[in-house]
Amino acid sequence: MSESTHRRFFVWVLLAPALLWLLGLVILPHVELLLLSLQAR
Repeated sequence: MSESTHRRFFVWVLLAPALLWLLGLVILPHVELLLLSLQAR
């Protein structure tokens, strides 16, 4: 692997958890609302 590829991989390893955490924060409330509305029926 070249130096730039290695650095890019390292950046992705650092960013991936933050991106997943943000996605979780955005998506989880919507999922809970959907489940609650389905249960209310």
